[in-house]
Amino acid sequence: MVGREWVVCLVLSLVVAVPTAQAQSKNPAAQAAKQKADGLAGSNADGAAAGYAEALKADPSFFEAAMALGELEFNRDRYTPAADAFYTAVQLRPNDGSARYNFAYALRKAGRFPEAVENYRVYTQIKPRDPDGYFGLAESEVAAGMKKEAVGDYKRYIELEKRPTEQEWVQKARASMEKIEKELKELAAAPPPAAKPAAQPQPAAQPQPAAQPQPAAQPQPAAQPQPAAQPQPAAQPQPAAQPQPAAQPQPAAQPQPAAQPQPAAQPQPAAQPQPATPAQAEPAAPAAQPLPPPTSAPATPDGQQAAKQSLKDGDAYLGAKNFPKALGAYRHAIEQDPRSEEAFFKLGLGSAQAGDFGGATAAFERVLYLNPNNTAAKQNLERARSRLGAAARAAGDQSFELAEAAFNKGAQKMANHDYVGALASFDEALRYRQDFALCYVARGTVFVSLRDYRRAVSEYNKALTFDATLSSPYFGMAEVYRLSGDRQSAMSYYQRFLASNGRDKDAATTERAQRWMAELSK
Repeated sequence: MVGREWVVCLVLSLVVAVPTAQAQSKNPAAQAAKQKADGLAGSNADGAAAGYAEALKADPSFFEAAMALGELEFNRDRYTPAADAFYTAVQLRPNDGSARYNFAYALRKAGRFPEAVENYRVYTQIKPRDPDGYFGLAESEVAAGMKKEAVGDYKRYIELEKRPTEQEWVQKARASMEKIEKELKELAAAPPPAAKPAAQPQPAAQPQPAAQPQPAAQPQPAAQPQPAAQPQPAAQPQPAAQPQPAAQPQPAAQPQPAAQPQPAAQPQPAAQPQPATPAQAEPAAPAAQPLPPPTSAPATPDGQQAAKQSLKDGDAYLGAKNFPKALGAYRHAIEQDPRSEEAFFKLGLGSAQAGDFGGATAAFERVLYLNPNNTAAKQNLERARSRLGAAARAAGDQSFELAEAAFNKGAQKMANHDYVGALASFDEALRYRQDFALCYVARGTVFVSLRDYRRAVSEYNKALTFDATLSSPYFGMAEVYRLSGDRQSAMSYYQRFLASNGRDKDAATTERAQRWMAELSK
């Protein structure tokens, strides 16, 4: 009952937080449809949902209609449709705090915990002083099996939460954190397994057969405590980290993922060296166990069949240029079969054709996470990144160039062992481009050198959140564990690094990883 009451408060606060002046669309038909839906919301939820959908069809850029639809669906416990609506809002305004938070929370309520983790992490970057983001992140991490990460985020929540009305939740967070810490200590004290360290499970980044992928819904315990009276940030647009350019169709005739050959598990390194290669240091044990981007179990036969039908529906909608329904069908296919490489690939193509190059970039990165040797996905990923940058420059957005310049300054300072100055430059780069994944890797490297291992691990995980195709975060986390004496964890992450095929992987770092693997295997 408490969780349900809190949901009502959430929705009411969001409605109040959206200024009326922002709810206007330049499309009269879209505005009329939304006004009609607003009138129906209290008495005819189905009619209101249809009205908001009609408004979005008339004006796909109608942010307020997407938010209203998400709030409506969320308030009647329809969390998957709510997540779809909030996803639309997030694509329109990637740095809007209300949209990002509600997207993460809807994913969490839908049981899609790994995706919720990713989006809560983004929210904590947008609103780093909001305690509720860390509570939601910690709860999602627990449900996703990421208990060591959850400890750190519970601690951050407890540190930030000063509201007298929320102290009950502080106590619950503290109890959950202490329980996890006790479990982890007992696990650490248990006798080590008899197997040799070299027998670590293969990393998630290993090339997989064509239909292997990214997680959506993992069944988890349902009754997670909810924070009371969640205040939502105002739905003011933030500086866009992912500019939304005008629609420029992406070439759709790329080979499909199913036809990609599967080579051996040691891909060739990219020719671009990573300036943020983790430095040598002598750390103590890290506070949080890093995990690679999450995976999920294969779909059931029924799920695979449903996914195939959704892919067919998506193809039909895409052929008719009905991008919202096409993308919705592809996302539904991913929900049914979260290891479908083809579904992520088609989501990338559809997003690109709709002009959402940020969404296309994320989808093609997912394909390459599942299958690093998908040539078509690599080519489309580079095109999407190029279009994203070109669109930002055409709009007068110089953030790419400014972020790169600040990053290069930081890399030079880091090479000169000026770690404080390097962090200042990297922070400057992230102010221009919050999604600058390599900058998080560089920050992680600095924190390793400063022997702040918990923050190093956190930065490497942030890098993977923004770009799951990178290789260097795995190397950085391997270094943390090697230098802290955790041989098994170190070997596991060196294996992940060697099996990856990121654009930031270079020959020198590969040689170091191979050398340490051989040394640790003795």
